Amino acid sequence: MTGCSSRGGDVATVTITAGKSVCWSAVTGKTTQHGCGSQTFSNVASTHGIFSGHAQKTTPGPATLTLQLLLAGKLVQTSQTTAPFGTVNTVNG
Repeated sequence: MTGCSSRGGDVATVTITAGKSVCWSAVTGKTTQHGCGSQTFSNVASTHGIFSGHAQKTTPGPATLTLQLLLAGKLVQTSQTTAPFGTVNTVNG
């Protein structure tokens, strides 16, 4: 995103928002996560100065899955899907 920069020591927060019965698989920074429902991942490290989050619904159906990327506590990007097995991506760097 224009106007946003990252320094090597910065960390991000990635938030996944979903209903309790909506399961997903996600990559936040360099870590793979699996879960159901909403979850927040703090201290997500950058890869070569780029912060990212990627998630895919593993539960079929039209439920909503939202992924948010925050830097220094400020929301910089949001991605949302209702597609069956839909994917969401956020990248900043």
